[in-house]
Amino acid sequence: MPPNAIMLVLLAATGASAVASVCTDLDRSCAAWATQGECSGGNKDHVRFLCPQSCGVCNPDCADEDLLMCPEYAAHGECSKNPEYMIHNCKMSCGYCSPICHDTNSRCAEWAKADKCLLDHDFMMRACPVSCGTCFSTCADRDSSCPQWAQSGACGENPGFMYVQCPHSCDVCKEEVGFKKADYACADTNVTQCAIWDGSGECQHNPLAVVPLCPETCGACSSICHDKKPECQAWAASGECIGSNFKALDIDCPASCGLCGKIYDPANKDKDEL
Repeated sequence: MPPNAIMLVLLAATGASAVASVCTDLDRSCAAWATQGECSGGNKDHVRFLCPQSCGVCNPDCADEDLLMCPEYAAHGECSKNPEYMIHNCKMSCGYCSPICHDTNSRCAEWAKADKCLLDHDFMMRACPVSCGTCFSTCADRDSSCPQWAQSGACGENPGFMYVQCPHSCDVCKEEVGFKKADYACADTNVTQCAIWDGSGECQHNPLAVVPLCPETCGACSSICHDKKPECQAWAASGECIGSNFKALDIDCPASCGLCGKIYDPANKDKDEL
């Protein structure tokens, strides 16, 4: 059970990301599968990709070992061609963990509306990943222990902590968006009402009712870079990431095409000018 002291620290920082990346299971059965030994079974490559958190592949704040080459390896399909090497050395670029994204320029939304995401693709993918749709707001767990905590009943026993720290495992997001149920939908249902509740402290005082309705306002959402379609790794392995469709795939398959690793690279932050 997560300690209340940690809960208070986390809630004091509501709305701010505590780590540079997140490691989140893509299926709520992952904790059970890991307990049953599926992480090392005959279907381990598939299970470890779906369940990197429960399988111990990554932890929050993980990164590529080689910031320069891992994105290139991923774009050439090595995540599925050579999984044993890539899972140990290129976790970020293969989508086992995901960078938390931020637009680095106040004009990103303006540039995106002017089609700069395609016209100045390389710069915009790094500087404006949120405005360009490469990253998306999701209920992502922020602690490697979230699946186990949720399985033990902590979501109901300590919702003030769990709904913000472990929103994926606690099923805070319920709308079906993308190829995985609930993983790619994190938004307030009523922005005005959520602001009122937040102002009166309801995110902390009544989390069971308020956080699922106001995940953005209550600090449960994270904007992350991750694949949006299940075919992405297969497309990367067949050369699509380096073919004529690579700009479109950067939106649908940023992890498999290596873009997430480039977004995470601290050398890219705030250095470019349009």
